[in-house]
Amino acid sequence: MPRFAPDPARISTAKAAIAESPGWVRVGLTFGNQRLREEALEALAVTVVERLENPPADCDPDQLGLEL
Repeated sequence: MPRFAPDPARISTAKAAIAESPGWVRVGLTFGNQRLREEALEALAVTVVERLENPPADCDPDQLGLEL
């Protein structure tokens, strides 16, 4: 089965979700306690999935544009 490259836009969205996830989540992945690592991983996965399913709008149609 050939492997296809992931969509760059989805990668960008996932990267943004990881970067914007709570700090404790990113640090929590390195905890020595297995339960805390699993909780952090779960929270990070939820953040990424939510962001992929509901990406932020590039432009709000109700927002007035700036006139130059």
